[in-house]
Amino acid sequence: ADAAVAGVLTAAQGGIAAGTLEDWHVVHATSEPQFVNGWVNSAGSAAFRKTATGIVFIRGRVSSGTVNTTIFTLPVGYRPAQTVLIRAYAGGGNERLIIGTDGAVTHDTGQNTNNGIDCVFFAGG
Repeated sequence: ADAAVAGVLTAAQGGIAAGTLEDWHVVHATSEPQFVNGWVNSAGSAAFRKTATGIVFIRGRVSSGTVNTTIFTLPVGYRPAQTVLIRAYAGGGNERLIIGTDGAVTHDTGQNTNNGIDCVFFAGG
């Protein structure tokens, strides 16, 4: 049986096993992190996963949330050791995606349409 640790995904939830690549964790699916502040999927599902070497990947597009608020929060084990700032696409322009050490995934652009979170990657811990 898997030992459950608060905020950490177990093997039964698709957590990483040595030498394997885990499946994508789809945001807002059952037993996965949920959208907050009115954010929803836009084009494709927002998701994340971690490689056996600890690199976290995030993908998807989100819309309709409150600008400058958390979109969703990564669980423990998927969070960066330092805040990550990434330039990303936002409905026809650029945005800055922020992934905090608390796991909060936020963007700081002035609009909330079709915000890209594709191809984001960083070392998770």
